Amino acid sequence: MKSDDELEFSAVARPKETGSAEQDSAKQDSAEQPGARQDSTEQESTAQDSTAADGVAPVSQFEPPPPEPQPEADSQPDVDSELVPESQSEAPLPAPTPIRPHKKDQARKRKKWRRMAGVGACLLFVGGMVALSFSPLAKVEKVSVSGSKLADSAKIVEALKPLEGKPVGSLNNREITGLLKKFPAIQDVRIQLDGPHDLRVEVVEHRQVAVMERDGKKMIVGDNGVALKEVSGDEADKLPLVRVPEKDPGHQIFDGVVQALAELPGGVLATLKQAEAKSVDTVTFKLRDGRKIVWGGPEDGPMKAALVETFLNQKDVKDKVIDVSTPQRPVTSNE
Repeated sequence: MKSDDELEFSAVARPKETGSAEQDSAKQDSAEQPGARQDSTEQESTAQDSTAADGVAPVSQFEPPPPEPQPEADSQPDVDSELVPESQSEAPLPAPTPIRPHKKDQARKRKKWRRMAGVGACLLFVGGMVALSFSPLAKVEKVSVSGSKLADSAKIVEALKPLEGKPVGSLNNREITGLLKKFPAIQDVRIQLDGPHDLRVEVVEHRQVAVMERDGKKMIVGDNGVALKEVSGDEADKLPLVRVPEKDPGHQIFDGVVQALAELPGGVLATLKQAEAKSVDTVTFKLRDGRKIVWGGPEDGPMKAALVETFLNQKDVKDKVIDVSTPQRPVTSNE
C-alpha cells in the first residue's frame, strides 16, 4: 500500500509525463514536416509550461493578420497629365450665360413678324400680277405659232385671231384648242407669253405612223387613225403603206393596224414598207428587205414591239419570217 507522499508525487508527475508525450509527438510531427514554422514550436513550449504549472493544457490563441490598407473614398485614379488639356487642368470652363425668358419671347416675336412680312409680300406680288393680267393694260396684241409641221402655221395664226384684245389672264388651253379643232394634226397646245402683249402658241401634233390611199391620193395617217395631210413622192415612201379590205365595218381592221404601228419605235417604222391585215387578229408587216413580221392581234403590244426591235437589231437573224404573235414564245422561220 502506497503512502500519501507517493500518491502526491504520482499526481504531480503524471501531467509532466503527458506533457512530455505531447512534446515527443510534436517533435515527431516537426521531424516529419520539415516546413513547419518556428512559431508553432514556440507555442508548443508555452503550452507545456502552462500544463506543467496548472496541469491543464490551455487553448491556443492565434492573432489574426493585420487588415490591408483600403483606398480612401475620395481618392481618384491617376490621370496622365499629358492627356488632359491645359485649359481643363488649370480651370473649368465658365458656364454659359442663360437667356432670360423675356429675351426668348422677343426673338420669337421678331421671327414670327419676319415670316408674316415675307408671306404678305409674296401674296401682294401675286395679287398684283393677277390683277395686272386681267387689266386692259395686259391684253393680247400679237399671236405667234411654233412646232407645226403638218398644219399650216399661217392658217393657225388666222384661226387664233379672236384672242387678240383679250386680257392675258383670261386665256386657257381649252379655248385655244377649240379654235384649232379644224386642224386634225394638232393634238395639244402650250401657251407662253413673250412679253406683256405677245402670245406664243406651241403646237403638239399627232405622231405620223403610216400612209393610206384614198380616192387616188396618199394621206399621212397619225397615231389617232386620222388622215392628217396629203403627201406624194419621197415623202409618202418614208412610212409604211396600210392595206386593208374594202369592207371594214367601223374601220376596226384599219384602226387595229394603226394601233400596232403606233406601238413600234421610229427606227422600226422606217424599215417597214407595208402593213396589212385581213382581220383584227392577222396584222402583218413587210420590211423593205423582204422579210415579214407576224404581229397578230392587239394584245401585248409593248412586248411585241420590244421583240421586233430586238430581232431587227440582231444581224445574225437571217430568217425571212419573225413571228411575235405569241410574245411569250416568239419564233423565226424561212417559210
